[in-house]
Amino acid sequence: MTGISRLRRRLALMYVAVVAAIGLVLAVLLIAIGPQPRAYASGPVQHGDVLGMPPALAGVGLLVVVSTLPVGWLLAGRAVTPVRDAFDSQGRFIANAAHELLTPVAAARTALQVALADPEASPDKLRRVCERVLASGREQQRLVDALLTLASAERGLEQTQEVDLTSLSDATGDAVVVRGDPVLLARLVANLKDNAVEHNVPDGWITVETGHDRHKAFLRIANSGPPIAADQVESLFEPFRRLAAERVGDHHGLGLSIVRAIAHAHGATITTNPVPEGGLSIRVSFPPATQSSEPTPDRQRRDSPT
Repeated sequence: MTGISRLRRRLALMYVAVVAAIGLVLAVLLIAIGPQPRAYASGPVQHGDVLGMPPALAGVGLLVVVSTLPVGWLLAGRAVTPVRDAFDSQGRFIANAAHELLTPVAAARTALQVALADPEASPDKLRRVCERVLASGREQQRLVDALLTLASAERGLEQTQEVDLTSLSDATGDAVVVRGDPVLLARLVANLKDNAVEHNVPDGWITVETGHDRHKAFLRIANSGPPIAADQVESLFEPFRRLAAERVGDHHGLGLSIVRAIAHAHGATITTNPVPEGGLSIRVSFPPATQSSEPTPDRQRRDSPT
């Protein structure tokens, strides 16, 4: 029996025990406040007096306890579902992280084994092998840095300060200042821009905009690109998830997961919409530290659609 199954069984038994205890207390109270038995000069107690009450209550109590067993099992199943999902998600994350970490190690080992197996390997060939091993090491370092950033964002914010989000993102629109961690916010902006560049099309466009809407500051980065189905948008923020079957460049599928973790740490919400012509629009809404309605000059807009 798995840990989740044991937890569900214990929750169900606790539910039944609580219902039984409540029923017992109610039964005792009914007996205590009910009519007292009357003494008769002769003959048995007449039918319907209090002596008939406890057996009836016992029968009702037993029926209630039996009926609560399936209800308790159902409610316990609903209670442990988030726990089961969390454990499953953690298991998938660990398996994917292990796979991604082992991939560059396996590539480096293979390159070294091939080079050592060739007794006539030239210095140029050995140099190329060393460069491949160094490239694999750099790829592994990038993945480790991404995992550390993701873990840091999920722990929350230790120190905050006012950050000029408009200058940080080199955006157009209203000046926006938010309160948060400048290092994590810089990583959020960099990951969003990097995602917009990597998943674009030749001669495409990218827009970066900041502003205020309903007393919330926002950063919106949109880009052209291949069409994305609406039901695939949410999966983009899952760790190691990619729409394409193969890895794009040196990316491991953690960029938007880090964006979501950083946004959550800052109390921000993310709204993601596919662009009808192809591409993606991601908007991060922050609780503003200060507001300014004065527009800033254009700082970044590349071939914006007309």
